[in-house]
Amino acid sequence: MSIDEILSRINIKVNNIPPIFQMAEKVGLSELYNFVYRASCNFVHFNPRIIHRTIWYESSLENANISIANFHRYYFAFASFYRNYLLGLMHENFTDVLNLSQLDVDMLNKLKEETRRKIHFPDLVTFEEVNVKRLKTELTIINDILKHQLFEDSDYR
Repeated sequence: MSIDEILSRINIKVNNIPPIFQMAEKVGLSELYNFVYRASCNFVHFNPRIIHRTIWYESSLENANISIANFHRYYFAFASFYRNYLLGLMHENFTDVLNLSQLDVDMLNKLKEETRRKIHFPDLVTFEEVNVKRLKTELTIINDILKHQLFEDSDYR
């Protein structure tokens, strides 16, 4: 199936592929697009807050550890979680186009279930990096939006 056929299914009739933001708006995923876009811009373009993450110290700057490894677990968790999340959305919205094998479908269902069990979706700015204790709420506002888009409106509850 071609890109043109996929776009025509969601009533986008243009000669060229529209900007991704327009496609996200058309299918009701603009909040998710904005979140992922902001995250990727923060991680790949100069950003003082991201540079600040490389510096970690307990009580004084004299004992500071400056390394990109200081947030490696966060970046791994962030990338892993949203990889699973986006794969789940892709599978849900493009099942008829993807023509996946049963093995692939089973793997995606396992990833969806793993994602569903998370009690907290990774944030762009962590409580720890601003030296604040994490609140005892289940999910932040963005988590509520994303959880609703992935789970409440889906057919794999």
